[in-house]
Amino acid sequence: MRDLTGDLLSRLEAAAHQAAREEGDAVRRFVHAAAGLRMGAVIPVLLERLVVDQELIKSRTHTSRALDHLIRAAHESGRLRPEVGAGDLILLSIRLSHPLPSGLSRLDADGTLLHRHLDLALDGLTTQAAPAPAPAPGEPLTFADLVAAADRPNTTD
Repeated sequence: MRDLTGDLLSRLEAAAHQAAREEGDAVRRFVHAAAGLRMGAVIPVLLERLVVDQELIKSRTHTSRALDHLIRAAHESGRLRPEVGAGDLILLSIRLSHPLPSGLSRLDADGTLLHRHLDLALDGLTTQAAPAPAPAPGEPLTFADLVAAADRPNTTD
């Protein structure tokens, strides 16, 4: 469980760095890459059994910093709504990558439906002619919020 979690964190960090290096919408590329990890299938099991050690905390810290850099750049460029945080994007990718139940899984055998739904969510479900959306309710979720909610040590330094 610990090795799988460390691997997921490393992949998320790599996805954030890769997305930040390319031109265009880094947040969109990151969310698609994160959803491609299909974390929605494994996170529930990991959270029940995971024991956090110092190496995992270090990995989590590196991932958090990479995501914070990506989010900050997206906010500064105006590409990302100011009320969106890294935790919001991670949970979006987890929720939408959760396996579809029973026969519905046939609808997304090749993963294209997942990415369609991600694009719809990322576009804010508005058309070009629609007015800018109202700010989302609540505060942006941070990576640290996810750690705290999972009842794991909140040390990220």
